[in-house]
Amino acid sequence: MQHVRRWRPAGPSLAIIALLGVALVLGAAGAALPRAGFWHSDEGARFLQLLNLRLGPQGLDTAIRYPGRAVDAALQFVPFHPKQRRVDATGNIYLQWPIFLPLLTWPFYQALGLAGLYVLPLLGTLGACWGSYRLARTAGAPPTAAWLTIPLLGLATPLGFYSWVFFEHTLAAALVTGAVLLILQGHRRGDRRRLFLAGIALGAAIYLRSELYVLVLALGLVGSGYLVGARRQRGATGQAQRRALVTLAAAGLAGLGLALLPLWGFYSASEGTPLPQHATWYFEGAEPPAGTILGLHVPEIRYLARAGPAVIADFLAGPATPTGPAIPPWATAALLLGMVLVLIARPPGTRLRILDFGFWILDWG
Repeated sequence: MQHVRRWRPAGPSLAIIALLGVALVLGAAGAALPRAGFWHSDEGARFLQLLNLRLGPQGLDTAIRYPGRAVDAALQFVPFHPKQRRVDATGNIYLQWPIFLPLLTWPFYQALGLAGLYVLPLLGTLGACWGSYRLARTAGAPPTAAWLTIPLLGLATPLGFYSWVFFEHTLAAALVTGAVLLILQGHRRGDRRRLFLAGIALGAAIYLRSELYVLVLALGLVGSGYLVGARRQRGATGQAQRRALVTLAAAGLAGLGLALLPLWGFYSASEGTPLPQHATWYFEGAEPPAGTILGLHVPEIRYLARAGPAVIADFLAGPATPTGPAIPPWATAALLLGMVLVLIARPPGTRLRILDFGFWILDWG
């Protein structure tokens, strides 16, 4: 008697089925949502940017056409907070949000109308889900368990919600996931090309979310930790490890620099600074700095200066009190320096989870 073997999906098949299932659930949920308005005013601002995209004599024009200009020539009643807009020397109004999501969304909006606004957010969520599965496999999770990362990330985290919000969050998450995956794979295989591509992916994510500059710093700390560990290896083995790490880091920085140079050029030409308005307002503070160090003005880093290490509690339990006692920026910098010194001076043979250290710094910052 011939036995019939039941088909059991393997790990990759389970991952594909899970991804299709997440896409189906999110697609059905999104189709059921009303389209009479936006969840957040930032979505409406991005939509205004999209509606005002046009080609002018000098190329792409992203200025917002203000219908009240005829009765408000002095622009005193423009319906945006001063931190959310800027006015150039010719009186053109520009919004603070990065223009890249509206620009990428324009063809989908032309083809699908309002539904086209959510094509890229949904694709970003699916990309992040698939990247998380590949990360789990790279980290050693068995294929029969790694596929669970897809429904967990897509349906049990805010990524599912942001699939139907006209924000850049999911696209940036997908690019960061891809960058981290390439870093891990490139480090294990000594593949400079993967590190170069990781730098490009991380740079592309920064186009969408400027706060990802903090991730660059966190990854730099992670790399420094590995380099310190390699320095403790003596002989030819340690020297080879150090040379490989430096080479891989250089490849990653080259990709990151190549991706960011056009962005810095764009913002320098349009806003007079490599950082966009929405980033400089938060990093420099809304008010002039209160003091100087060695005669140099030190801008108030609004959030960290007020909350300091309390951002850890913020991350875990809710926002810190904005009017609480301010922690000087030098104390915050001293804490970071102390962490790095602990990393460098740890006793030989002491195991330290470098990735946990780096991503804890990312959460803290």
